[in-house]
Amino acid sequence: MYNFNDIKGNEQIIKNLRSMIYNNKLSHSYIIDAPKGAGKKLIANSFAKAIQCENIKSANLEETVNACNSCVSCRTFDGGNHTDVIYVNSEKGKVIGVEDIREQVGKNIELKPYKYQYKIFIIDNADSMTVQAQNALLKTIEEPPNYGIFILLSENYNNFLPTILSRCVIFKLKSLEFDVVFEYIKNNLNIDSTEAYVFASYAQGNIGKAVEMATSERFTEVRSMVLKFIEDFYKKDFIDIFSEVSVFEDFKEDINMVLDILYLCYRDMIVLKCLSNGSEIIIQKDKKKLFKNILENFSSEHLFYGAEAVFSAKRRLALHSNFQMTIENLLLKLKEKR
Repeated sequence: MYNFNDIKGNEQIIKNLRSMIYNNKLSHSYIIDAPKGAGKKLIANSFAKAIQCENIKSANLEETVNACNSCVSCRTFDGGNHTDVIYVNSEKGKVIGVEDIREQVGKNIELKPYKYQYKIFIIDNADSMTVQAQNALLKTIEEPPNYGIFILLSENYNNFLPTILSRCVIFKLKSLEFDVVFEYIKNNLNIDSTEAYVFASYAQGNIGKAVEMATSERFTEVRSMVLKFIEDFYKKDFIDIFSEVSVFEDFKEDINMVLDILYLCYRDMIVLKCLSNGSEIIIQKDKKKLFKNILENFSSEHLFYGAEAVFSAKRRLALHSNFQMTIENLLLKLKEKR
């Protein structure tokens, strides 16, 4: 069930959405922007459900506005069968094309709501819309019918045309406090504090990301690979290190995750090397012993240089540099004595 009360963080945004419903000052178009797993869909669904709730006017205070979860509208919404809430997705691949908008929005918006006051369109991955698709949507949101509401979910609102942005209320979700993520995964996933600390740290304020990592065998596999790489790498000579390229090739689809973990490992080793209280503030407390054993082989200068090399490799790959050459260059820099 979707409910404002279940949303963690972003209190001001939730307050604004409740105020719009309570004061009957709804806009026709919204953008909710945040990285994957940050809660965009939860907020969008909670908002849409509350708008359509038959008992919403019973809220006597702005801060109590919420879907009742018991009326016909709320029950059909939770069942995924609400006639006046339409989810717009790409029919082909990951990009939303002009035909998707014409078929799922254009034809639908011409029909008045089946039962309720509003007809709500939730467009997931809306920032993947082609220019043609955005222009097709623009024709609708420029002069929408009084019953039309559009909620666009995006990971990068800069991908929208300026004409789309100018007609939308934009909500950019903020990262959650570490303690919020930590307590959530510890209590809801039934994992111990040490593991919860690691996942919450990696998640960087994103509950969805923390949950995905904590329940993903792939994340555990990738992290194990990176830790083994670090443990073995300093023992290898310059000739042997090129054999490690094939290891990175095996994880090419997850290379951003690989480099993020590698970077955080260097971060933790720098903290242990340079700070007297390093053991208390490293992210991966479960690997403290491993890092301490490795540290005698590295100077602090070498660790800083290595961390920068990892960051630089990730940046180059984002610019579509040659994968093998980028990884080979990274390995040489990590091996270079400083």
